[in-house]
Amino acid sequence: MKTFLLLLKNMLMPAVLLLPLAASAFAQASQPPGPSSIWIGLPLQLGMPRDAIIARLNENYAVTKMKTDTGDDWIVTDKMKPNIWEGHLGFRDRKLIYASRSWTQGDEDKYTFAQALWGVLAQMESDAQHSCSFELPTTRSSIAEIRYVRLYCGAKRIEITITSVFSGEGKGQEVSISEILGSEAY
Repeated sequence: MKTFLLLLKNMLMPAVLLLPLAASAFAQASQPPGPSSIWIGLPLQLGMPRDAIIARLNENYAVTKMKTDTGDDWIVTDKMKPNIWEGHLGFRDRKLIYASRSWTQGDEDKYTFAQALWGVLAQMESDAQHSCSFELPTTRSSIAEIRYVRLYCGAKRIEITITSVFSGEGKGQEVSISEILGSEAY
């Protein structure tokens, strides 16, 4: 009888321990996703005011307004290493309509690239974005080819850019991964 009770205990204990985990996973899966956000030094959501974002980011990053004819665009870089691009922000009427976070810098080895891809996909999973569609556009010219893998997941997308420059100063190949939050207006 003791052997039977010990066997029963050993069989039931893992199930009892896993029940709260299963209930938690079910509760998370059944909850609708909240508003989409992206982390570039702080959690950003579409519609946030430009001046508040720029002021907060300026505390820890170099934030530079881009000279463009079309909009109110800003580049976010590491303060100590300005060649490390953290992200890109776009505003219209002083409200955030676009944010892009760089997960790579273009010089990663295969392992680091795979880690970055896993990181951006893990971010989508934590945002409860499991249903995605994709497209594979290509841009070609006589000096370069740019191929994209774009995964659209709700208000966010993941963009893997594969660039081949055939000649000139920038000759070579580069791959990058970005997480993008954008409105239809951008």
